Amino acid sequence: AVALGYRHLRQSLPSLQAQTVTAPVSHEVRVVRDEHGVPSIIAGSDRDAFFAMGYVQAQDRLWQLEVQRRIANGRLSEVLGKDTVDQDIWFRTLGLTHSARQAWEALSPRARESLQAYTDGINHWLASKPVLPLEFSILRIEPEPWSVYDSLAWAKVFALNLGGNHRRELERLLVGDALPPAKLQALFPDYDVGASTSLASLSADQ
Repeated sequence: AVALGYRHLRQSLPSLQAQTVTAPVSHEVRVVRDEHGVPSIIAGSDRDAFFAMGYVQAQDRLWQLEVQRRIANGRLSEVLGKDTVDQDIWFRTLGLTHSARQAWEALSPRARESLQAYTDGINHWLASKPVLPLEFSILRIEPEPWSVYDSLAWAKVFALNLGGNHRRELERLLVGDALPPAKLQALFPDYDVGASTSLASLSADQ
């Protein structure tokens, strides 16, 4: 069992040999890895580079992509069980997937093209029927095709992490509407009393 597991693990790792990606890119793209397996992408256009980036990240980090997608979509419990139900409820309540679809409509054509190329790269690698990382075999799941909304939803998880002080911001907003500046400063000494605390400005900042 150990030998089979080791063989599976070795087969799931990307080759250190230089690779050439010819389709469906507009020009030949080369992926060269150093002795540590770190890839360098040589491409003739931005779109081809984003496609190769998706292709390479699927090779290197497919399980990480799977976990990130499930976190953003509130689907961890499908594979990890009841311990992650509360987290799934939280992310489904936030509605990041729905928000990602709205964000897609607001993107520029160039941004859409980049995200679509990255998505196509991931799915092109999946379509080659590769040996999947060991985690997929252990949990007996198959990766679904990637979508542009998966990338946008994970970007919103990043934004959520960067906004980790949102509760304190809301507290300051509510207290600032009820107390004079001197008392507000006493309760929130790290904040500039002259800074706006209106809901409108808070929404704009976010």
